[in-house]
Amino acid sequence: MLRRPSLTLAAIVIAFVLLVVFVLTPPSPSSYAVADVKAEAPVDKTAQVPGLALPDQSVIQGKPIMAKMANETKRAELGNAGWKLLHTVLAQYPENPTEEEKVTLRSFIHLFSRVYPCRECAEHFQQLLREYPPQVSSREAASMWGCDAHNKVNIRLNKPVFDCNEVSNKYSCGCAEDEEEEGEGKGISMILDEIEDTPTMG
Repeated sequence: MLRRPSLTLAAIVIAFVLLVVFVLTPPSPSSYAVADVKAEAPVDKTAQVPGLALPDQSVIQGKPIMAKMANETKRAELGNAGWKLLHTVLAQYPENPTEEEKVTLRSFIHLFSRVYPCRECAEHFQQLLREYPPQVSSREAASMWGCDAHNKVNIRLNKPVFDCNEVSNKYSCGCAEDEEEEGEGKGISMILDEIEDTPTMG
């Protein structure tokens, strides 16, 4: 067992180590870079909602962070699953969204373009977002925007376009609203099975 002078010495050593690590060690260069980006990033006052903590615009509007994807088969599978997810989100978006919900969907779409696991695909999608910003005023506007964006990608890839009038029916997720309308809903496992088994628009 430690004697009292040993305990005191141990406490002093621990306090000194903590002081050096947390107080006297200068921040890393990467933290300076983040602070500089935050200071320079313009703030979109129209997209701010009181009480809603969202990432800085520099985070939302930044470049893709993922690597290139060389495997064409995996890229096609990822594309089908990604579009299925995006269309399902848009088809379930509120019919009359609040300002917070509009900001949330717009942020999600831009963040999705940053973390999409195919760099070239993400870069193309970001270019599309610059030319055709997400429409978030209603479920119909969001769904039609998503379908139109997908069709623009399909045209670029020489794939057939999809009838946008069918997008709401095709991407029903079996959520609470659908359950009330249809009498029964799909579980998440059924939705995931459909992602694997059902060919999507492109």
